[in-house]
Amino acid sequence: MPRRRRRIVVDTNVPVTAKSGTDLQCKLTCIERLEGALNGKYGPVVIDTGGEVLSEYRRRLSPSGQPSIGDQFYRQIILNRGNSTVVLEVEIQKHEGSYREFPATEDLSKFHSDDRKFVALAIAGQASIWNATDSDWHEHRVALRTNGVSIIFLCGVSAFRRKIS
Repeated sequence: MPRRRRRIVVDTNVPVTAKSGTDLQCKLTCIERLEGALNGKYGPVVIDTGGEVLSEYRRRLSPSGQPSIGDQFYRQIILNRGNSTVVLEVEIQKHEGSYREFPATEDLSKFHSDDRKFVALAIAGQASIWNATDSDWHEHRVALRTNGVSIIFLCGVSAFRRKIS
């Protein structure tokens, strides 16, 4: 049986934490993971064809790639669109304030609307989601896992904060 190709969806809080995080261990973990992502260690980064993820990245990161690894990550995503070994673009469909791909279950009804695109991408792109500091992922981890969503928590619960956006 062929091995399933790894893919990742990177929540905005990961490159932002790498850029300006206050928890040193969490920041170092994010930097290390983003460096690995830039070197292709984790497979392609999954983004949406509609540009919602890039738009969110643009609000928090610099497309010049400076001054941080978080900014470098964003720049590489921009430069490698069209290179599916680095960036895999997947279509997700908006539907009634959410996405068709997002599980319509009661246990996820309070999941933050801004992060639903990442869940939809993970499902559509068969990818794992990286989270650094957003507590909403942790609070809904069981429901997400039950619905087939794999989350990789890069930082301990002590690093969590409410929404960064």
